[in-house]
Amino acid sequence: ILFLVIGVFAIIDFRVALAETLPPLPIEKLKKIELFYPDTLIVPGKLDTFFLRLFAGNIFGSDIKYHRLIGKKTLVKLNTFMQKNRDYSAYLYGNSRVDLGWLKKSSWQEINWASIFKKRQDRKYYNFGFGYQPVWFINNSGLFFNTQLCFWEYEDIVNNRFVLSRFNGSFNKPTKVGIINISTDNSLQTDFDNPQKAQYYSSAGIAHLMMLFNNFYVKPTFNYSFFYHNNNFGPKALTCKLNLGYGITDFITAIDFGYNNLQPVVFDTLYANVFPYLANKELMSATQTTQILLGWTVKFRTIDFGVNYQKFCSALNWQQQDSWFISEIIDSSYSEVKFNLSNDWQFLVNDLVISYIFNPRQLMPKYTITDSIRIKLKGWQLLGGINVIGERDWYSRALPVQAILISQLSYERRAVKFFVRVDNLLNRQYEILPDKFDKGIKYCFGFELNK
Repeated sequence: ILFLVIGVFAIIDFRVALAETLPPLPIEKLKKIELFYPDTLIVPGKLDTFFLRLFAGNIFGSDIKYHRLIGKKTLVKLNTFMQKNRDYSAYLYGNSRVDLGWLKKSSWQEINWASIFKKRQDRKYYNFGFGYQPVWFINNSGLFFNTQLCFWEYEDIVNNRFVLSRFNGSFNKPTKVGIINISTDNSLQTDFDNPQKAQYYSSAGIAHLMMLFNNFYVKPTFNYSFFYHNNNFGPKALTCKLNLGYGITDFITAIDFGYNNLQPVVFDTLYANVFPYLANKELMSATQTTQILLGWTVKFRTIDFGVNYQKFCSALNWQQQDSWFISEIIDSSYSEVKFNLSNDWQFLVNDLVISYIFNPRQLMPKYTITDSIRIKLKGWQLLGGINVIGERDWYSRALPVQAILISQLSYERRAVKFFVRVDNLLNRQYEILPDKFDKGIKYCFGFELNK
């Protein structure tokens, strides 16, 4: 889990999108604002709940969530979010999602609909999708399916409109020697204007969690993946992972090893729709490969510590064409070391993530540091954070170091919370992309109602 630390998104409890104050980021950070990723539309813990957030300033918007349990077997969830941001593209972003789930004798059935609206300068996007997520309970085993059909419209210098369908399945079976998991992941992406560019990604895997002696456990995983594009098979990979761990009530530690991991990259939804000047050559033109992964994690009561190393065999490369930055995946190796430390005490919460990249590619920061400290006392909460982004090479020059300071003060009483927030406290106009500058300080104030 610690390998997917989301940096600044994970250290801020107020969901003001900071995508346009950051340089091009890893895939995991950008997934969070796309369709069907639940971190975009946070699910409150209660089944019957109403949540309202209103905020205004040079960033303004609203966030509404309503979850209702009807009877004992039907759950309805309604979520909407809208935000207007002051930045070099001054974008308007909104999403909505409706979920309907119902319990049957031996299964849980759920359907959902989601949409995203975005407006940046003279460009508009409206994307929507449908999903079906059933879970069957069979003789103490769980069978899970997740099917999604999404329509994305994306207009830039390549004018893409396409449909993406996904199918994921997972089967868990308890045994005398542990739990066996069998899973599959499939994606089919079709371009409206160029049907011959249809692309297909598929993977299947098996994992076995085995409890050993004296609270030790081991989990080997094997996964085979392949990529099909332009009537040809692309990269293929047999992924091997091994997790060794030890756990008791207040202490858990684990060592992870992975080799030859293959992931599809959907540029349009993960990059170009986040950053208004980015585009790509093709829809899902290649894959990003992790050759080696090594990690160590420790959890002791309220303290979490982790360090991991990854070596990549491919990387995103950027070229400038007019006012656009065109992306493609190239065969080029680089390595990343990441360190994270967090604690959650009664009055003090701290999250620190440090990342360093060896042999960085175009627009890749050599290092990043994100840290936040949250102090809680009698309904008051003070948040202070910093996000440092190292130099990024761009041909014959380098984009300078960024240090973005974040501050938020809030007061909560019963079901109501008031807050004021300021980003980029030093009012610096950082160069987000080459010759594209951030507009400086951002602020907002508002309230939350959570019943």
